[in-house]
Amino acid sequence: MPSAYNRAVVDPSTGDVLGCLCTHCIDDYFGRALAAYAGDGSTCVLCDRRGDVALPEWQCTSVEDEDCVVVTGVDASVSPGTPHLCAAHLDDLRGEAAGRDQAVPRRARR
Repeated sequence: MPSAYNRAVVDPSTGDVLGCLCTHCIDDYFGRALAAYAGDGSTCVLCDRRGDVALPEWQCTSVEDEDCVVVTGVDASVSPGTPHLCAAHLDDLRGEAAGRDQAVPRRARR
């Protein structure tokens, strides 16, 4: 997972990772709301509707030996305090991300 992505979008009922959020989308869309979230994970971080997707932080898993630390993967586990988004805010976020991609020249998206 590239370092610019620090949150996964996870289906909480299956644990399937549906996508990820880059730091720019998080900052632009959520502002301080996500960092200040202290809910129980059952409702949307931006409203009081049911949370349909979870937004856990990516946690690197690694193995350390005498010479170095090797990152072996990432974990996006959903816990009771993990922020969630409702379907309406997820659709809104997808629309903003698509608009941003269209505004960025193709060669700059690499």
